[in-house]
Formats: sequence, C-alpha cells, structure tokens
Amino acid sequence: MHAIADKESPIYLRELVQHVSETVSHSKLRFCDSNTFIKPCTGTKFAEQAFFFAGPAVWNAYVKTHYFRLAF
Repeated sequence: MHAIADKESPIYLRELVQHVSETVSHSKLRFCDSNTFIKPCTGTKFAEQAFFFAGPAVWNAYVKTHYFRLAF
C-alpha cells in the first residue's frame, strides 16, 4: 500500500484502491490529508478477503496506529 500511495506500484494495483483525497465528497474533510484509502462496501465475507477491501482495511489500521503513537 505504501508503493500505491507513492505511485510506485503497477497501474493495475492503483486502479483497485482509491485514495481518500481522490474523491470529491471527501476532498474537503480534515482526514483527507492523511494517507488513507477508501474501504469499499462489500456484500459478503468472501469479498472482504480481496485486495481491494483487505488492503485499505489493513493500511488504514496501520496509519491510525502510527499517528496515535506519534501523538502520545
């Protein structure tokens, strides 16, 4: 996910996930400047194992922990 955020990954991986700042509805929010990705809604537990869901979920949890440790 770090390579996707820095645009160093292949295009097909970058097309699977969407950065928060790339969406119009989230572009003016405070957390838009953080390095997080949108976690899409899925209809099944099976779909939650796919990269487009699991990648942003794990990355956002990591970023949250990282910023929390920096603050305290």
